[in-house]
Amino acid sequence: MDDSAYTDDYHKGTRSLHEGRLGDALAAFERVLESSPCWVMAQGNCGLALLRMNRYEEAEARLGHALMVIEQRGCPHPPARVQFLRNRAEAILQQGRRAEAIQEFARACQVADQLPRADLSLAAKVDREKAYA
Repeated sequence: MDDSAYTDDYHKGTRSLHEGRLGDALAAFERVLESSPCWVMAQGNCGLALLRMNRYEEAEARLGHALMVIEQRGCPHPPARVQFLRNRAEAILQQGRRAEAIQEFARACQVADQLPRADLSLAAKVDREKAYA
């Protein structure tokens, strides 16, 4: 996705997330309009912010929704799907559902293995995401 497709709110959210200002990040990501090409990325990053805020049920739900949208519409940055699966697995694990979390981590690895087959240019990006799964 072209950098110009990312909105100011998306950039503010990303910056806030990296600076540890999780409430600000969540608010900025939530302001990204659904019509924006970066909306699904913002939703996944909302899930990450919620995960870091120890709001595990909300994180799981938000990430699950983002993943459902990716299944329907695709994702402007395909390796993000691996990250969102991995983060959802972590949210599930933090709720004490170990077996389910292991399945979700395995799913993240499967997706990571499939992406470069569809687009070789994704190999390095996917390897980086898979390393954390």
